[in-house]
Amino acid sequence: MEEFKEKPDQATAVSYVDSGDYWWNSGMFVWRAQTLLDQLEVLQPVTHAGVMELAAHPERLDRIYPTLPKNSVDFAVMEPVSNGLATAHVVAVRLPIEWYDVGGYAALAEHLEQQDGNAVEGHVVTLDSVGNVILNRGGDHALVAVVGLNDTVVVTAGDITLVCPKDRAEDVKKLVATVMRTAGDTYA
Repeated sequence: MEEFKEKPDQATAVSYVDSGDYWWNSGMFVWRAQTLLDQLEVLQPVTHAGVMELAAHPERLDRIYPTLPKNSVDFAVMEPVSNGLATAHVVAVRLPIEWYDVGGYAALAEHLEQQDGNAVEGHVVTLDSVGNVILNRGGDHALVAVVGLNDTVVVTAGDITLVCPKDRAEDVKKLVATVMRTAGDTYA
């Protein structure tokens, strides 16, 4: 690998595509834990110290994790390594697989069973409902039954259920933060 460039600007991305000389990162990395830790120690010492403290004291996760810098491995390690700022040997490997970036419920729906105009997983029954994404992970005997609901996400996992319009699914992160702030001890 000659260079790793995370999220190039549009002009650079177009030039990469036009040249045909670049591969796209699917976000899958394989490394020995010690190799990653060594690179973090050199490139991201604050993150390294936090990770080491967490390894020694996992019960401190709630206290330590929020203090760590918010930085992806792409920016924190891969770009600096490809620019010669660290010592890791990096190799890019072409994989003969299909890749789907399932970053949201709409993308996930494409890979779920289609039932009466809805994307479903688990034991689900619908009546007069279309365009929904319904995931039932509530257990062996759990049933999610929906009537007259359209373009909605319904997810049941254990004893928690999420219901939101599909066009508001990105707000789930905000909702999780609110839940953790108001009832974190109950649902952590």
